[in-house]
Amino acid sequence: MDNSMASPSTGDDDDPDKEKKRNKKRGIFPKVATNIMRAWLFQHLTHPYPSEEQKKQLAQDTGLTILQVNNWFINARRRIVQPMIDQSNRAVSQGPPYNPDGQPMGGFVMDGQQHMGIRPPGAMGGMGMNMGMEGQWHYM
Repeated sequence: MDNSMASPSTGDDDDPDKEKKRNKKRGIFPKVATNIMRAWLFQHLTHPYPSEEQKKQLAQDTGLTILQVNNWFINARRRIVQPMIDQSNRAVSQGPPYNPDGQPMGGFVMDGQQHMGIRPPGAMGGMGMNMGMEGQWHYM
């Protein structure tokens, strides 16, 4: 008996390579979308959890779904915010960090924790990130 006639399928479903490709496909978000969400994240470091309304707005601004925005923030808190906190905790326990030129780097205290690499307006301008006049974080 010829099994190829047993189902009206095109045969693609039986191809294990096609199934692997379908399951492993990863969406890489547009740079503009990640920049919008990253900017929001850095503006709200003390509480990096957007409200439902903010998620709707971010989804609309980025062209992503609310689920994609949700997942991006879950990952960003693990991959961006948590390492910053960990680095800050290590830096506080080991003394002041130094930049590649050997100069001590500044930092600031927010919510009782020392934060490194992100500075409030005016502190060591020209390095890393800084907050502009309109209250937005900018890369220098």
